[in-house]
Amino acid sequence: MTIYLDVSAAVNSRAGLGRYTRSLTDALIAELEIPPTLFYNRTSEATVPSHWRSLPQRAFRMGYKPWRLLVWGTGCLATSSSSVTLSTPA
Repeated sequence: MTIYLDVSAAVNSRAGLGRYTRSLTDALIAELEIPPTLFYNRTSEATVPSHWRSLPQRAFRMGYKPWRLLVWGTGCLATSSSSVTLSTPA
């Protein structure tokens, strides 16, 4: 089974969220037997930390808003059998 980690905040220097993502990713990498695949939005500012460069990676070039919609939409599809319900106001 492949585990994907969205490290966009970490490679695009998103202040506190980027530091948190980097720290959490490092902790997960240390605990997992099979290395995860890192995926991220490759902006002009994207810099992958040197100690992640040997890991499998998938990068996409999108604007920030389309990227967030893609990740959010994929998450909604993955949880479609859960109790999460999306609706629009009447």
